[in-house]
Amino acid sequence: MNSTRLAVKIAAGAVAAVSAAGCEDDSRPASRQAVTVFAAASTKDVVESLAVAFERTSHVQVRVSPGSSNQLAAQIIAGAPADVFISASSEWADKLRDSNLVESQSRFLSNRLVLVTPRRAASSIRYPADMVPIDRARVSLAGENVPAGRYAEQALRSLELFDSLASAGRIVRGGDVRMALSYVELGEADAGVVYATDARASSHVEAVYVFDESLHDPIRYPIILLKSAEKNEAAQKLYEFLVSDEAKRSFAAAGFTIVDGQ
Repeated sequence: MNSTRLAVKIAAGAVAAVSAAGCEDDSRPASRQAVTVFAAASTKDVVESLAVAFERTSHVQVRVSPGSSNQLAAQIIAGAPADVFISASSEWADKLRDSNLVESQSRFLSNRLVLVTPRRAASSIRYPADMVPIDRARVSLAGENVPAGRYAEQALRSLELFDSLASAGRIVRGGDVRMALSYVELGEADAGVVYATDARASSHVEAVYVFDESLHDPIRYPIILLKSAEKNEAAQKLYEFLVSDEAKRSFAAAGFTIVDGQ
């Protein structure tokens, strides 16, 4: 079973819970519209902040559901009620388009991969190759099908380090990039490969190395207005707000690179 079908099968069980949560809002006034955003975990902080700003001026309730892009996309394919999707991978945007679920799409953001170590612990790891000779040193990555985990694995394979670390059982996987980061923050991993924006948002890790972008696939974050929101005027307005100059300034302030165009 390929990864897409497996992810959709896993997500199907989650759809009922998401739908049930939406039903809880039946008691709210009919005049108060609501919009649901599925957002890649690495965009969580900025998207939640922008959602609050949008709510203030539009009086529209915005629900932000963060997680790994592969699982969020699988939930959408399985029927989860979402209006806007921000993915950390163009691949999952393409899968939604192939499923005829995309109303509008914009190329949106870019990011970088960095190597992080715990800030409060003395570490001799300054470069990726430093991890190999250290006995029992563990490195955290996001899951195999999570965009951040796939980019990280590609980078380590390009540097011919992944097989040595994996065969020694020294790679720990997190459900998403924030979980991979938390392993380093808590000292459960000696180093981690995460997005630069996540490292920047944490006071508990130090980014010691920036991976060259040629070592992995381009990191792109498409933003998608889903077809299910075609008649939801509030969702369309939120989509337009998230690609506005104001929102771009917020993402840039968090360390993302703005990538314009379709």
